[in-house]
Amino acid sequence: MRTAGSIALTCDSDDGRTRLRAIRCEGLSRSSRAFAAPAGAVRVVLSTLGPGVLAGDRFSLDGRLAERASLIACGQMATPVFAGAAPSQTDAGWQVADGATLIVAGEPLLLEAGSAHAAEATFAVGAAVARSSSTPSACAGPRACRCARGPSSTAGSSTATPTT
Repeated sequence: MRTAGSIALTCDSDDGRTRLRAIRCEGLSRSSRAFAAPAGAVRVVLSTLGPGVLAGDRFSLDGRLAERASLIACGQMATPVFAGAAPSQTDAGWQVADGATLIVAGEPLLLEAGSAHAAEATFAVGAAVARSSSTPSACAGPRACRCARGPSSTAGSSTATPTT
């Protein structure tokens, strides 16, 4: 699997206002500047360049929020996932300090016929860790797409399971 893009970002809080202190985008991954959001939070818009995700592409995101920081991370647009010999993959890891707030709104993926994609997100909140993962999503044709996200959830939602 080839690394197609990655984002690393760090937020902290100063006098009740969140600051985006560092951000690094590599490959096809991009981020907007930080926009002001309500209650001293910041919003960043994450996106992928190019026509979409090609089979075998791997994208990663590493985010860190200090105490009292508040971040809204969202996707810009729907991203097509194209078919190929291997599934594509997205991994996100978030370190969220006690008292920090994180809202994640992922960008939707549009699975093309014959494509597959697996995604996993890990959230370390203070001393606790939660993991949200999807079984590989696959699409056999325009009317046969399915998105499995956890053992008993509905398409489009995910489950978070505490781990130790």
